[in-house]
Parts: sequence; C-alpha cells; structure tokens
Amino acid sequence: MRRMILSMLALLFFSVISSAQDWDFGSDNYETKRHNLGVELGVGGTGDFSIDVGFRWQMNLHEFVSWDVLTLKALVAPEHFTETITPQLMTGIRLNSPQFLGISAYLLGRGGYGRWIDAETGGFCFEIGTGLNVTKHISVGYAYDQQKSNEFKMKYNAFRIGFLF
Repeated sequence: MRRMILSMLALLFFSVISSAQDWDFGSDNYETKRHNLGVELGVGGTGDFSIDVGFRWQMNLHEFVSWDVLTLKALVAPEHFTETITPQLMTGIRLNSPQFLGISAYLLGRGGYGRWIDAETGGFCFEIGTGLNVTKHISVGYAYDQQKSNEFKMKYNAFRIGFLF
C-alpha cells in the first residue's frame, strides 16, 4: 500500500514538472490545452442498479493519445448506499481516433486501487471503455469496471457520459 501511494505521488510530481511548456502537435486543425479536467457520470449495474461519479486529470501527450494521470471515482448502489460505497483511484491511457463529421471515437484503459468501505477490503481494479467524443467537451460511451480482492470480486457495466473542461 505504501509503495502504491509513493508511486502515485511520483507520477503526479513528474507529470507536473514535465508540463512546463505547451506542446504543438503539428496539426493545423487540432486545438487543445495541455491539461484538462473531466467529470464522468455512469449508470449501470453490479447485480443491483448502480451509479458512478468520477473526476479525472487528463494530460494530452499527442493529438490522439492522452494520459489520465489521476482518476478518482466512486461506485455506489443507491438502494444500499452506505453498504456499497466503493472509491477507486486509477491511472490510464485514452486513445482517440481522427474526427469524422466533428465526432471521434475513443478507447480507454485504466488500472489502480479500489476499496469497498463497508467490508473494509480493497485490491486491484481496472476499467476499459469505448465511446464517442460527441463534441470537444462531451463524450458518451460504455465502461466495464472490475475490482478484486481476497474477499470479493465486483464487476460493473455502465453507460457513461463525460464532460471535459
């Protein structure tokens, strides 16, 4: 656990110092900021109806590649709210396709640590997803999330909408 926290702090430190200058991706039709903040809202199921809310810090590395430096999200089943709160801390890569008619596709993969608070257990979690960037700031798609520890295994499928600032 201590090693993972130190690794996340090192990632945060090196990503902040590496962004001292803006990058030009060499494409006349590509306008972006070097860093973006995003919010994601998902609706799906783990067996029960569940929702998830996530916040992410995205660093654009290339016109079609970005790094989700830090993603903090929480899954919960509203019917059993206090028993099902599951926060997750992840990092990952997001790939975007070239635009066609102002819309592009994306594919993402993330991994990290998640904890089920009520059961006081945690372990490795990962998420894969795909969807469409409908505008420069709004995306819709599907996400599959799985978290595993010695005591339990959770699978979550969701329809997700994302907002990029």
